[in-house]
Amino acid sequence: MSKLKRIPVSERALLARLNRHLRNRGKVIKKCRYWSRDHFTLGDYFAVDLYRNVIIAHHIDLSDWAKNRGVIKDYESLAA
Repeated sequence: MSKLKRIPVSERALLARLNRHLRNRGKVIKKCRYWSRDHFTLGDYFAVDLYRNVIIAHHIDLSDWAKNRGVIKDYESLAA
Protein backbone atom coordinates (compact mmCIF):
# COMPACT_ATOMS: atom_id res chain seq x y z
CA MET A 1 0.00 0.00 0.00
CA SER A 2 1.58 3.27 -1.05
CA LYS A 3 1.58 6.27 1.21
CA LEU A 4 -0.09 9.34 -0.26
CA LYS A 5 1.91 12.54 -0.35
CA ARG A 6 0.21 15.50 1.19
CA ILE A 7 0.55 18.96 -0.26
CA PRO A 8 1.70 21.43 2.40
CA VAL A 9 -0.40 24.54 2.96
CA SER A 10 1.17 27.41 4.85
CA GLU A 11 -0.35 28.69 8.07
CA ARG A 12 -0.99 32.08 6.50
CA ALA A 13 -2.76 30.57 3.48
CA LEU A 14 -4.90 28.34 5.68
CA LEU A 15 -5.86 31.30 7.87
CA ALA A 16 -6.85 33.28 4.75
CA ARG A 17 -8.99 30.38 3.47
CA LEU A 18 -10.74 30.05 6.83
CA ASN A 19 -11.40 33.77 7.07
CA ARG A 20 -12.88 33.87 3.55
CA HIS A 21 -15.16 31.00 4.51
CA LEU A 22 -16.18 32.50 7.88
CA ARG A 23 -16.62 36.11 6.74
CA ASN A 24 -19.93 35.22 5.04
CA ARG A 25 -21.15 34.08 8.44
CA GLY A 26 -20.01 37.24 10.24
CA LYS A 27 -17.01 35.64 11.93
CA VAL A 28 -13.24 35.98 11.66
CA ILE A 29 -10.20 34.24 13.14
CA LYS A 30 -7.48 36.47 14.55
CA LYS A 31 -3.94 35.72 15.64
CA CYS A 32 -2.95 36.79 19.14
CA ARG A 33 0.63 37.98 19.41
CA TYR A 34 2.78 36.06 21.87
CA TRP A 35 3.83 39.21 23.72
CA SER A 36 0.22 40.24 24.30
CA ARG A 37 -1.09 40.14 27.86
CA ASP A 38 -4.06 38.07 26.63
CA HIS A 39 -2.04 35.36 24.86
CA PHE A 40 -2.33 32.99 27.82
CA THR A 41 -6.13 33.37 27.82
CA LEU A 42 -6.75 33.37 24.06
CA GLY A 43 -4.01 31.13 22.70
CA ASP A 44 -2.40 31.59 19.30
CA TYR A 45 -5.71 31.97 17.44
CA PHE A 46 -9.19 33.08 18.49
CA ALA A 47 -12.51 33.64 16.71
CA VAL A 48 -14.59 36.81 16.84
CA ASP A 49 -18.26 37.32 15.96
CA LEU A 50 -18.23 40.55 13.96
CA TYR A 51 -21.91 41.34 14.51
CA ARG A 52 -21.83 41.06 18.29
CA ASN A 53 -18.13 41.97 18.71
CA VAL A 54 -17.45 39.09 21.11
CA ILE A 55 -14.89 36.30 21.24
CA ILE A 56 -16.66 33.05 20.40
CA ALA A 57 -13.73 30.62 20.55
CA HIS A 58 -10.17 30.60 21.84
CA HIS A 59 -7.14 28.28 21.61
CA ILE A 60 -8.17 27.37 18.05
CA ASP A 61 -6.35 24.62 16.17
CA LEU A 62 -6.32 25.83 12.55
CA SER A 63 -6.07 22.39 10.95
CA ASP A 64 -9.04 21.03 12.95
CA TRP A 65 -11.20 24.05 12.12
CA ALA A 66 -10.24 23.81 8.45
CA LYS A 67 -11.05 20.09 8.25
CA ASN A 68 -14.40 20.51 10.03
CA ARG A 69 -15.45 23.28 7.66
CA GLY A 70 -14.17 21.64 4.47
CA VAL A 71 -11.62 24.37 3.79
CA ILE A 72 -8.67 21.98 3.53
CA LYS A 73 -8.82 18.92 1.27
CA ASP A 74 -7.86 15.37 2.23
CA TYR A 75 -4.65 15.56 0.22
CA GLU A 76 -3.48 18.78 1.92
CA SER A 77 -1.92 19.34 5.32
CA LEU A 78 -0.72 22.26 7.40
CA ALA A 79 2.95 22.90 6.69
CA ALA A 80 5.23 22.45 9.67
